[in-house]
Amino acid sequence: MLRLLTFIFGLPLLWAFGAAQGQAQAPQPGWVVGKVVDQNGRPLAGAQIYVRYQSFGGGRAGRYGGSIGVDAVTDRTGIYRAKVANLAPGEYNVTGKAVLDADGQRIEMDLLPDNKANFASTAATVRNFRVGYAETTETSAYGSGGMVLVDNGIGDYTPREEVELILVPQGGGQPIKRPLRNTGEGWVATGLPFATYEVFARHQGRAMLIKGKEGEWGNSYVGKFVRVGPGIQQMRVEIKSR
Repeated sequence: MLRLLTFIFGLPLLWAFGAAQGQAQAPQPGWVVGKVVDQNGRPLAGAQIYVRYQSFGGGRAGRYGGSIGVDAVTDRTGIYRAKVANLAPGEYNVTGKAVLDADGQRIEMDLLPDNKANFASTAATVRNFRVGYAETTETSAYGSGGMVLVDNGIGDYTPREEVELILVPQGGGQPIKRPLRNTGEGWVATGLPFATYEVFARHQGRAMLIKGKEGEWGNSYVGKFVRVGPGIQQMRVEIKSR
């Protein structure tokens, strides 16, 4: 009987504790909170979150000066909290980055938000993020993930808008097909998970020759992404018709 009474009367305490835990992460006016998960939906610790002012030209509001914002870091449960109530009144936006262990490298990449909209500094705001791969994002025409930059070989004039790459992950997994698109960097395939790939090129379905910047022409090329700038992981290849 004593155990039963203890169980019955203890239930409200458990419920209250659970509610208090939930409220700890509930949004409050003047705060932005959220959670960051990896590509498998697991909490991601150590992700960097950047809250930045958007009104009046994005950071200049009279006496407040420039570059207004606050940074936060996710805890071991993937949660972050950032206070904006004491900053310049106006609209803010949130972005995020994470450093991942991928293909034997430490790689920084942008996080993908569940909501891209600006929010008022007085609002109770939730913005969640995930690690993901996209061909383009709001902040980058080159997307989130690895980029393959494709040049024509000397004397080859194959229209690259008609070329498709097939990338076969060497660690296992489904092949990825990407048409080339023209960007400020050149003709690229973007939004690729970080891995070592065997790369094939096709022009209107016909196999092409391919090679890295160094090496011999062949039916395929095996390579991995190389860091060429902050947050930019690139693989360069050349193609030509047979």
